[in-house]
Amino acid sequence: MLVGAAVAGAGLLLGGPRPESAPRRPSSDAMAALHFLDRQRSYPEREIPEAAYQRAWEKALPLRPLGRRAGAREDFSEGSAGESWRPIGPWNVGGRTNALAINPLNPDILLAGSASGGLWRSDTRGEGSRAWHYVETGFPVLGVNAVAIDPVDTANVYIGTGEVYGRDTSIGGLYIRTTRGSYGIGILRSNDGGLTWSKSLDWSYAQRRGVLDLAIDPDDPARIFAGTSEGVYRTGDGGGSWEQVLDVDMAVDIALHPHDADTLYVSCGNLNIPAGQIGIYRSRDGGDTWARLNVAGRGLPLSWTGKTLLDIPVFEKVAGLHMNAARPESRRAATA
Repeated sequence: MLVGAAVAGAGLLLGGPRPESAPRRPSSDAMAALHFLDRQRSYPEREIPEAAYQRAWEKALPLRPLGRRAGAREDFSEGSAGESWRPIGPWNVGGRTNALAINPLNPDILLAGSASGGLWRSDTRGEGSRAWHYVETGFPVLGVNAVAIDPVDTANVYIGTGEVYGRDTSIGGLYIRTTRGSYGIGILRSNDGGLTWSKSLDWSYAQRRGVLDLAIDPDDPARIFAGTSEGVYRTGDGGGSWEQVLDVDMAVDIALHPHDADTLYVSCGNLNIPAGQIGIYRSRDGGDTWARLNVAGRGLPLSWTGKTLLDIPVFEKVAGLHMNAARPESRRAATA
């Protein structure tokens, strides 16, 4: 087994004082313009209140057209015959893509989570000029940072919302790297392949929180781990209820052992996270207890900045020797 982590850092070189003879660059007033733009959105507050987006959505819900209800498919390509209006663009309404999931039983079906355009689906492996359509969840979903599909019953789909870079610092629409992001409302789940959705982990009124990763136990798909800005959460009933099992800020990425999901690794950290918390954590008992691995003598740096991503490669053949990579029978069945 090998756990790989990538750590990125950045530095600045500062020059000496500017000579008096050197010309001064005129200010572009770009920051002032961005502050002005932000104040328009948050007035009369200095910042958009944490629950404002949810409350505005609730107020506007009765006015929403039927085409924007849950289960509606919108491909933004052309109107129906007889309609007086039809969309003509732009087509890049999804923004950046943060997450991608492939249906394990039907690889033609892809689900993509965008930074500020919600959830998208393709039934053609993403091929074709009209390959993607927007998935209406029935909830105010902007950023989708994680998507997970049940490997046994692919009608069960989970999405984690909210793009954040630090705990309680993601303010939708802002322009400063340490705070910008998109509002999140927690975790949504669908039991019919995305036609209808319900709230699973409800953070509707704490929208600066974000769900950064979702990992489903392949041996027990009702057990799911969620890496969030608040730490790691776990459900044992397919998202009916959640419990926090690791109280460390910014759980960015989760890696389950391919043959024993009771062993899992989580990377924690990003902007403005205490140095004593940043690192890689391991649990050998399904998330009940954890150990921080980047301590003296374990090979990892004691601290770093930025986020870390994890993976556990599975090697089928090493040095000409075949290794049995088949998954053993279910842990729970073996101990029953």
